[in-house]
Amino acid sequence: MKQLIHRICRTIADWGIQDGYYSKADGEVFYQELTWLCVNQFGAFNSPVWFNVGLYHQYGVGKNSDKGNWFYNRKTHEAERAKTQYEFPQCSACFIQSVQDNMESIMQLASSEAMLFQVRVGHVAPI
Repeated sequence: MKQLIHRICRTIADWGIQDGYYSKADGEVFYQELTWLCVNQFGAFNSPVWFNVGLYHQYGVGKNSDKGNWFYNRKTHEAERAKTQYEFPQCSACFIQSVQDNMESIMQLASSEAMLFQVRVGHVAPI
């Protein structure tokens, strides 16, 4: 649990520092407080956070993988597809996708659902 909580809380705190939400010192306080909340079970993340956040940033998982999720690039002000998987991890679990009553639409939905919930077989973070 120690490694799991560290991976997630460290990554989220580092993102906050990188994005200018707080200073390095304040980011460290945020990391410590977020860790305390998780360890003492005063808060918990949803499944995609536990499964995905920090694998790339803390362990390098997926650095040589195929393209990943779409993300908003603040520099270009455009939606872009990540160059690798896990770099911009999936952190939410609620998706609503429309489907029409025809085979083409149903198969497109099946493909989209598979991409949303794919399991990375063989990717294990080093301990």
